Amino acid sequence: MASRLGELKEKALREVKAIDVVGLCSKLVRARSENPPGDVSEAAGVAMDWLSEHGHDVRRLEPEPGRINVLVDEGRGRRCLLLMGHIDVVPAGDMGRWSFDPFCGDVRGGRVLGRGSTDMKGGVACIMAVFHALSGLLEEFNGRLKLALTCDEETGGRLGAGYMAERGLLDADGCFIAEPSTPYLAILGERGLCWLKLVARGRPAHGSVPELGVNAIRIAMEAVDKVLALHGREVEAPGEIRDVLTGMEGLIEAASDVLGLRPEVARAFIRACSRITVNVGTI
Repeated sequence: MASRLGELKEKALREVKAIDVVGLCSKLVRARSENPPGDVSEAAGVAMDWLSEHGHDVRRLEPEPGRINVLVDEGRGRRCLLLMGHIDVVPAGDMGRWSFDPFCGDVRGGRVLGRGSTDMKGGVACIMAVFHALSGLLEEFNGRLKLALTCDEETGGRLGAGYMAERGLLDADGCFIAEPSTPYLAILGERGLCWLKLVARGRPAHGSVPELGVNAIRIAMEAVDKVLALHGREVEAPGEIRDVLTGMEGLIEAASDVLGLRPEVARAFIRACSRITVNVGTI
């Protein structure tokens, strides 16, 4: 079994290496998709044309004019892997401050130049290539494979990932996201939020005789202290998740230069994954 998986891996890698990923990234960069305003028609067209030319049935979802999401769903197995990325980019801003055309897509010094080449059209080109390579192996794995390219990530995602998730189109057993702007290498779950609003009521009295009243501020302070006592409390997690977190700490710290993180920041992220954190907002 292990040797067969190795053969399939090598086959997939050969398929990926045969694809001009750099050229695809350049085409995507040249297709302007600044958000705001959010029209990704050109970039979506590049992606859909490429996928269609490579034999894939592409589904186009457009909740509003120009806000286009691309979906490909292949295979018939029970378990499903989702490859996902967004095709909108933040605005280029003042064009006069660029030393090159931010939508040139030129390759210089081994890099693709242009707005969105990192976040995240480079990643999108990669997952498109991987999707195509893996799609030819689906019969070997008896599974499903999805590719989702979304709009609207840079302004909240309501018309992109939100729109697709609400309709069950992103349902999967696992997901790879080629997003470069996060320190997380693997996500097995997500921390929840517990927003608390505390109201303390007192009884006024003259400042010289506070014992005749009830100080609402002191009551609020005592309540905040009790909530802060939860900070840093370790959460009981399954053994395999603890193992992943332990492994990630060393990996992220070793890769902190590549990720642009100071080692202490990387460690703080990992600690936050396994502990309760408390932040006091406005009093």
